[in-house]
Amino acid sequence: MERLLLGACHAFGVVVVLYTMWMLLSSVLLLTLVVVGVVMSCRFVAQHLDSCLPVDGRVVLITGCDTGIGHESAVAAAQRGLTVVAGCLNKDSEGASRLAAIKRVHVLQLDITSDDSIQAALEEVTKLCDDKGLWAVVNNAGFNRQGPVELMSMDTFRLTSCCSALCASPRPSCLSYVKLKGVW
Repeated sequence: MERLLLGACHAFGVVVVLYTMWMLLSSVLLLTLVVVGVVMSCRFVAQHLDSCLPVDGRVVLITGCDTGIGHESAVAAAQRGLTVVAGCLNKDSEGASRLAAIKRVHVLQLDITSDDSIQAALEEVTKLCDDKGLWAVVNNAGFNRQGPVELMSMDTFRLTSCCSALCASPRPSCLSYVKLKGVW
């Protein structure tokens, strides 16, 4: 009788172990299939996005194109067939010169903290767009002011404080520099 009970316990243990292994393997297999499916879907969408979203003849304005993300975004957009208006703080910078050599890129001097510069850029973009209109604006221009708050000018303090609050807000916000200066 003991031997029969011991055999039954052993058989039950084997069944539990096999069932547990099956459940683990099936969940790992399912997770693997889901991950492979997501990756393949993303690759398919990326490969066929150009045909789904025609961009030929569309004009995009990207600010902050001297270096970094703005520069790389302008290059990538031009490679995809967009006409890019690249706003650079310094039109004679190395990054602006590299962008000017690209066929679909128009480099213009743009300081987003200067009303005159913004107005000149608006006129230039209006000429480039003709009747097509501006398809998108990527406001990548940024600023970096470091140091104690007590030593900042009031304009720098307002700009930094407002932008910090906008970046920390749960909802995306747009605010022009002109509004920060009190010109409503």
